[in-house]
Amino acid sequence: MQTNTLFSSLSFNLPIEAVLSGLAEGTVHRGQSGIAVRCGHRHYLAGEDPAFEAAYCAEFLVGLGSSMFVLCGEEALLQRLAQGPLAERYPLLDWRGYYALDTADAPPPQPLLAGYALVPVDAALLARQELAGLDDLREEMVSERVSVADFLARSFGLALLHGDELVGWCLSEYNTATRCEVGIGVAEGHRRQGLATCMARTFGQLARQRGIEHIGWHCWRSNQASANTALAAGYQSVCAYPVLFGYGDNTLNLAVNGNMCLRRGEAEAAVSWFGRAFAAGNPVWALLPATRACLRSGDAEQARVYLQRALDSGAVDGKTLADDPELADLL
Repeated sequence: MQTNTLFSSLSFNLPIEAVLSGLAEGTVHRGQSGIAVRCGHRHYLAGEDPAFEAAYCAEFLVGLGSSMFVLCGEEALLQRLAQGPLAERYPLLDWRGYYALDTADAPPPQPLLAGYALVPVDAALLARQELAGLDDLREEMVSERVSVADFLARSFGLALLHGDELVGWCLSEYNTATRCEVGIGVAEGHRRQGLATCMARTFGQLARQRGIEHIGWHCWRSNQASANTALAAGYQSVCAYPVLFGYGDNTLNLAVNGNMCLRRGEAEAAVSWFGRAFAAGNPVWALLPATRACLRSGDAEQARVYLQRALDSGAVDGKTLADDPELADLL
């Protein structure tokens, strides 16, 4: 079984190469004619081996709790998992976009807004205990490294400062000899000002200085803000690819299915999924979308029931409700 051949259609997912070559933490599982590479909550599967796929799914679901899982592979394989070993988990099929930058073509950095600064992510930054937000950065640094020290030794990145607060980061992920992927985030309250684009452009230049020739950017296809940032930073759209995702908690899976149907405009299907979710548990966050689903499907009475529960639980307050033209007159 040739591993590289099996994963040829997924080769743009750098965690596969990083794990197989020992450059990132992960595990490799092999069957007679199938293979799986696990990297955190992401699982990359290839081949056609139903027995292996079923055994692998049963293994990774043990102890999952309410955590998320994301499976990447050919669409036919994902459909096979959704209808077979994962059917009772009600996983969802969605699409992610992949964008790529050749650093030789990286656009020049843009000037930052006044009051902001970009600094390297290094030991000196982490020693600045007066900075708010350092713990969030450290958590992000170990999202694919075994420790902060491991990140500092094998990865690199930039932090966005606003006074004594760390409000953003742009970090390399799954570094190989000449490739990496990028993870980027900006804190609430500092978004929609072009700061992510500034970071991403500066990161492209930094990556080139470090010998990186190719950077990959992944985001959900529905995340237009992330896609726009990638394009503004010089990345090119390469492809969209299917993923199967879900959670260890089936109540959460049912509610997320309802939310996905609501986003697609399928109100009646959303009502059914939300009803099953609330029969199984109490996903308070889903009360407001369930209200919208009922209202859009013509069931104002049930919409009022969900909305009152949302108010009683604190999931929504009166001011938010008064400012919402769809729901303001419901109660």
